[in-house]
Amino acid sequence: MHIVHGELRKAPYVKTGMGQDGQTTMFIIELSEMIKDRQTGEKNYTNYSAAIFAKSPAQIDYYNTSLVGGNYVVVNCEKLKVDVTESNGKQYIKLQMENARLEGAIH
Repeated sequence: MHIVHGELRKAPYVKTGMGQDGQTTMFIIELSEMIKDRQTGEKNYTNYSAAIFAKSPAQIDYYNTSLVGGNYVVVNCEKLKVDVTESNGKQYIKLQMENARLEGAIH
């Protein structure tokens, strides 16, 4: 189990009408973690992405108020899938959180 906490970089991508019954809403959130090397001052970023699903109206309302850009959230997941990309000569690591669940949010 992996626990990631941080500030949401932007508002989540929201898609309604998911699932077999069409009653599920999907929220895709992105978190970023920055690590600074104290000796060189170089900054490295690790980006996380998670898809969180909600079915009940109460859960959807909670996610709509909690998953707002700038809010601090805690998310846990069972697995992390690594995706490495390069841009402008820098290497970026994006970790996809599988089976993610929102543990809490600070508004």
